[in-house]
Amino acid sequence: MRYKTYVKKINDTLTKYKTDIDTLDSMYLADKKKLKATANEMKDKWTDSYIEQYCRDNNPDINYKARLQGTRAAVEPIVLHYLEMLEKQLDKYFNAPINPDFANKIMTIKLSGLQLTNLEFKILQDNATSYMERRLLNQLAESRTKTERKAVINKESGEAEYKTEQASDPYINLELPNIEDTYNAMKSYMTSAKSLLYQYAGTSGKMAHLLDVKTPDYISVAMDSYIRNNAADKFLCVMDNANAILPESKIKRELTESDKKFIDTMIDPRYPSLAKDKVKALAEADSSIESLLLLDERYNKYLEE
Repeated sequence: MRYKTYVKKINDTLTKYKTDIDTLDSMYLADKKKLKATANEMKDKWTDSYIEQYCRDNNPDINYKARLQGTRAAVEPIVLHYLEMLEKQLDKYFNAPINPDFANKIMTIKLSGLQLTNLEFKILQDNATSYMERRLLNQLAESRTKTERKAVINKESGEAEYKTEQASDPYINLELPNIEDTYNAMKSYMTSAKSLLYQYAGTSGKMAHLLDVKTPDYISVAMDSYIRNNAADKFLCVMDNANAILPESKIKRELTESDKKFIDTMIDPRYPSLAKDKVKALAEADSSIESLLLLDERYNKYLEE
């Protein structure tokens, strides 16, 4: 998963955004203070009605509302884009397709009642690479039984009698990431990021009334909790824990010659300038192809944008 790339893009964008808003906040307070000082100097020189009109005509609100909106408009598409990509990545992670051959094999074993040896089960384990394949295998593991022949002493005769029992196999299920906790962490992260984007108005909160949404000053100030509480780091920790569930051996580290030829059937290497959109479309359509493209130095840069 490329969640680290997406979170870094979001984090860098929002960190700069907060800095820019804080700068506007300082300038806004300075202009408000300057206008108040000018109005005080005008007393006893001009009529109250003229001073009031002057203050209305020079109120910084109109200018700073436009600047606030402009600052947000510059980063909003970036933040929303990578949040959407992040959600799609998580959906792909938990909803990765089940290999039909693998699913058919599990179904055949269950329907036939075939009892697998530990080695046979280990081979199945090594081929379970997606979340749902592991779920299927765990369900099979729970139904595994083995026959045990136990000796029981007959109290009346004192002789040993042998009974055959079906005992649960002591096999430990494959570990799975907690899907509810992971999605809850993502939703919390997205809420925190959007709160900073749409409800933050600087360290003083005095520009809160210029926002498109009605946000009290004190709540607006609290929206920088994304930065103060390290929202990005907390989410990354949850994602790292989930991502660590799949063994390193399942992750393809380099392209084979066969992989390269396969990629060349989809993307003509003679026309690299035309590859960008094709690469993104292929990656979006199939996560297995995406994993190959990420290892191809010719095209992986397009997936990091």
